[in-house]
Amino acid sequence: MAVAGVRHLEHNVLVYRRVWRGTAFSTLVSPVLFLSAMGLGLGSLIPGGVARFDGVSYLAFLAPGLLAAQAMQTATIESSWPLLAGFKWLKTFQGAIATPQGPSDIALGHLYWQVVRVGIVTGVFLLVALAFGAMTMPRAFLAWPAAILTGLAFGMPMAAWTATQHTESSFPVIFRFVITPLFLFSGTFFPSSSCPPPSSRWPG
Repeated sequence: MAVAGVRHLEHNVLVYRRVWRGTAFSTLVSPVLFLSAMGLGLGSLIPGGVARFDGVSYLAFLAPGLLAAQAMQTATIESSWPLLAGFKWLKTFQGAIATPQGPSDIALGHLYWQVVRVGIVTGVFLLVALAFGAMTMPRAFLAWPAAILTGLAFGMPMAAWTATQHTESSFPVIFRFVITPLFLFSGTFFPSSSCPPPSSRWPG
């Protein structure tokens, strides 16, 4: 079973070898743009400077949250449209079932691929963050497995949901009302402690 899971991972790697150029630009440019525009640009305009962010620069405050957000978004995307394509459009999984592989082998292969894909994206992000001085070793290295686990925490439940779907209609809803609000309001761009308590937001 474990070997079959590796076979499915090999399939994903072979497919990615043909399309990696389409993702390389966004994988590299996204952290560069966010850290330069938000971390350096916006950070220089925030009144109070490091005093507002537990004694660190806004760039250093922003980088770990963006790293986790990158992992969350990458894993969720990989477990939505590409996975549904394997079920419905390309029918890759029907072909895999015709071999000695079973459903659990395909699930394991997808899990392995999530680790590889999120590991690539977050690894590049960490290198960019180190170049910007937003992180330092060895803490940056310790953040890598944490980011991968964050991706799995979102990607695998999303994969389970995708396996029950016949169309893609629910994906935009999930991204608009779950993933995007988490990205914006989970403490990535400002300390969550600065938000008012729930009792002050709802009357009564």
